[in-house]
Formats: sequence, structure tokens, C-alpha cells
Amino acid sequence: MRYFDADALEVLGDLRRHNDRTWFNEHKERYERALREPFLEFIADAGPELRTISRNLVADPRPSGGSLFRIHRDVRFSKDSRPASSDCVSASKALLNLSL
Repeated sequence: MRYFDADALEVLGDLRRHNDRTWFNEHKERYERALREPFLEFIADAGPELRTISRNLVADPRPSGGSLFRIHRDVRFSKDSRPASSDCVSASKALLNLSL
């Protein structure tokens, strides 16, 4: 099963070039369609396979509080004030990372 198409990498590249809240809000639906939804599907499909390797490998496909990291960054104490991460990252006990 294929999860990501060419637009997923384009979204990450565009986000890297235009990393501000206004741009992201204007392109949020594209981000949801090209990256977030396919990544949640991937996590859901990978979960049972990971459990066959080890019961400690958990892939949680919940949209909030699950294995997919949130896109918005906490910039309160950071020298880097870009509001969004240009990576699409998921964690379980193993780390799955799609980055440009």
C-alpha cells in the first residue's frame, strides 16, 4: 500500500521555504490531505506488524495523543522561532521519520 505521493514532499519543501503561521493556515487542508492523513493510515497499518516484533513497539494512530507528533512547535524558549516543524515525525519505541 502506498501512503505518500509527490505532493507530500512538496508540502514539506514548501513548509521549509514558507514557515510562518499565515502560510501554514492557508495550506492546512493540503498538509492534512498530503501528510497527516496518510501518516495516520501508515501508523495504523504498521501497529500490528510492530507488535509481532515486540509488544513494546506500539504505533498509536489516534490523531491527538497518538504516535504522530504535532506539527506546531513550542517556540517560547527557542532561538528558532519557526512555528511549524518541517518534518513529519512519528514515535513509538521506534522512531519513524519522514523529512525533507
